[in-house]
Amino acid sequence: MSYSQAKSEEPTSSSLIPRAHLLKFLLPSLMGVLLFLVPFQVGDSINIGMGLMADGLQSLLGAALPAIALCVLCLSVIVTLYVKLAQPSWAQQGHFKDMFDVGAIWVALRILGAIFVIMTFFQFGPEVVTASYTGGVMLNDLAPVLLTFFFFAALLLPFLVEFGFMEFIGTMVRKPFRVIFNLPGRSAIDATASWMGSGTVGVLITAQQYEQGYYNGREASVIATNFSVASIAFSLLVTNFVEINHLFVQFYFTVVVSGLMAAVIVSRIPPLSRKS
Repeated sequence: MSYSQAKSEEPTSSSLIPRAHLLKFLLPSLMGVLLFLVPFQVGDSINIGMGLMADGLQSLLGAALPAIALCVLCLSVIVTLYVKLAQPSWAQQGHFKDMFDVGAIWVALRILGAIFVIMTFFQFGPEVVTASYTGGVMLNDLAPVLLTFFFFAALLLPFLVEFGFMEFIGTMVRKPFRVIFNLPGRSAIDATASWMGSGTVGVLITAQQYEQGYYNGREASVIATNFSVASIAFSLLVTNFVEINHLFVQFYFTVVVSGLMAAVIVSRIPPLSRKS
């Protein structure tokens, strides 16, 4: 081989990835992996990094969270009605339009939800709505968890999905995921987030990718219904409840294998196979 040929085969500076671009991919993606995909054991519980942050905020705000949830729901209704009636220019496109310019059914559900929350918070109206096992569970138990969880998810999820990590993984596992599950390769991130981290995170990623056009209706439905089933944290909770902690590895391995086998089958039969 001549010197000129060897010289031509050497990588040039133009063919290398600039360090700034590489760091822009690596650092946010690594942070996203640590926050959403890596489970941590804290005491007797297992959680993901973002879940630990949500738990910390929930402990910090404590009893104020139901009141905050009430304010958020009422504000959502007020802004939604204003957007629907006044049609302001700032709500004609972008995220504000997606959040507040909704259909009539969603407007009615938001109004109804706000009414139920007000009744439960101030304890007036039918007991079927305000009782501790109905409205009380939603306002005092569920709403604080969702409020803190989605607060951090909205802030931190871009680290996992907006800096090239999903495209990188999707390129690597495109063929096996397409052959085995009839899904695009980037859905591997959803599956990992669901099984290793949190099923809620998996659903959030799936919904975001569907809204951005990366998944069609069938793919999003298959991912959300087959992979976002049982995370490590939930499985640990189950084993603790039934007192089989010593069999956790065997239990979770069985859950994962059966879940993956179900995903292979269910994705190919109606009704999921008929979605477009």
